[in-house]
Amino acid sequence: MIKRICIVLLYVFYTVALVAVLLVVLFPKEPFLAWAAAKVEQVLPGYECSIEHISYEYPLQVRLSRISLVNAEKEVEIPIDTLVVDIEKKWPVKRVYLMADLYGGTAEAKVNADRKAGTVTFNELHVDALKLELIDFMQESLDRKLQGNLRFSGRLVLTGAGLSESRFTGAVKVENFHTELRRSVLGAGEFDFTEVAVDTALYRRQITLENGTFSGPLVAGNFAGKVNLQKPWQQSRLQIECGLQPQDALLKKDQKVAAVTARLYRKYHEDFIPCVIGGNVKFPQFRFGHKAKPRVSAKK
Repeated sequence: MIKRICIVLLYVFYTVALVAVLLVVLFPKEPFLAWAAAKVEQVLPGYECSIEHISYEYPLQVRLSRISLVNAEKEVEIPIDTLVVDIEKKWPVKRVYLMADLYGGTAEAKVNADRKAGTVTFNELHVDALKLELIDFMQESLDRKLQGNLRFSGRLVLTGAGLSESRFTGAVKVENFHTELRRSVLGAGEFDFTEVAVDTALYRRQITLENGTFSGPLVAGNFAGKVNLQKPWQQSRLQIECGLQPQDALLKKDQKVAAVTARLYRKYHEDFIPCVIGGNVKFPQFRFGHKAKPRVSAKK
């Protein structure tokens, strides 16, 4: 008897949740989209959100299309082609699954909201093949060309009080990365990398980079350091130490570069050339040498 009652209650709760979704979708479109955008703005303080279209898919899935996120300074605009919200088939609902298409790639995560703590947690966050060349605000604000496929995975916790207390831990990777330099390094004004990978942590507006590696036809090496976030974001300060190894393709290209490289190896008596990157994201400053006792080394 008790088992039968529990089964009946389960179906009742499922029906209530389903009817709630249908009522939301059948509700006048514009008021609902405004309500949904306001909810997004609560999760991401400092950003304005607009949503153009919504549709319902069986059994408990909502599809939002043509979403735009713009920060208060109007310098960062993030367009999301589609966002699918898959609601957990439990009552009360504690978790939803998000799947998004943006910048030529995809993102997905399991999302939990804790009203008491004022946090929204993105577990099992996976972002795959975002194309850097499609991120217009990045190209314009940095005033230089970037290309590559961005991938990262990890765990993100956003606080209702603001992004200053938000946390992220995970692995970041850029494949087929191309970047232009403000000033040439070892005779090259731009570099191509097969892969750049780094373990990343964000907390209290500071990004910590560990176990970073990069490899390409001209240079390879390791790096570690910190990025202190500031507004606007391109003014964020860099504190990065590298171990640099010029490759044969670069050394054979220019005899003067090969001579300079040999002299640097003799100076530091190591199997890599130490270097430091300071300044800010928009105008990084590069120099050879140690900032402190080196914490990374390039692999042979």
